[in-house]
Amino acid sequence: MASRLRITLDVLQNAHRTMVLENQTPWCHPLLYKNGMPRVMQDAYACCSLYMNRNPTNSKTILSIIENRVAELLASEQSNDAWDCLARLHALILYQTIRIFDDDASARVAAELTMPALKATLSHFEENVFLEDTLLCMSGLPINCLIDDPATSGAKDYWHNWIFEESARRTLFLSYLLIRIWEVSQYVNMPQTITTSTAKSQRVGEKNKLTCDGRLGLSNSWWYWYLSAHLWEAPTRYDFALAYAEKNRFVIKNLDFSEFLALGQPEDVDLLGKMALSTLMGNEKLQDWFFERGAMLMVP
Repeated sequence: MASRLRITLDVLQNAHRTMVLENQTPWCHPLLYKNGMPRVMQDAYACCSLYMNRNPTNSKTILSIIENRVAELLASEQSNDAWDCLARLHALILYQTIRIFDDDASARVAAELTMPALKATLSHFEENVFLEDTLLCMSGLPINCLIDDPATSGAKDYWHNWIFEESARRTLFLSYLLIRIWEVSQYVNMPQTITTSTAKSQRVGEKNKLTCDGRLGLSNSWWYWYLSAHLWEAPTRYDFALAYAEKNRFVIKNLDFSEFLALGQPEDVDLLGKMALSTLMGNEKLQDWFFERGAMLMVP
């Protein structure tokens, strides 16, 4: 289990650092908040920066500040606005990854107490946010429609619409993955010596909850995401248009990677793809897949 999750755990453990230094995570596009960051994410971003500068002297103070920001977030009313819903999820994920991996036991306890709120926020997002598929809307359009700057041409902003949609789709996947990893870790860490029938029943009940459907509990029939490093990592509108027109992209629905594994290439895989594939296949099999196609599995 640990080897399958190594890449994923490394990414999650360093999510706060990546967000501050690169303005991104594998589920949050670097240009998503280019035109403005909602207050909840501003607070989370500031906490991530503080946490990067912790030391034995200030660690308790910084964790206390983080707990205060989490309390304020959870006390605030959930908006139905799509941007606000996504920002709230992003903020909670950052707070949770900080506290789950911190050495302070009280931080991990706080993370456990916040898991129901993360699940509720995730459910609220799914119930209130409808995601279009901009790539389907782009089908048949001349490439100049994708390259033209909407600020001057008045054209639809396909690129930034897709950035929001894909960040949201990836965030749904990451949220379920984080919750599942937490649930498994809690089960594994339960005391192994059971002496009472009540405790035995509790352990059996917890184990039954962890029966995996292969989709991390994702139940929405519309849920999927695009595995395409070319689209996700495109630095400009022009590069995005070229990637759409010329490069591979694979729709990952119900965590089914069969088409990608048969037809894809290592250059198609971004970091979220590596996280998902290594978790499902194991690192050795994923390394073999890369090697058979003349590449090495590289993780930042």
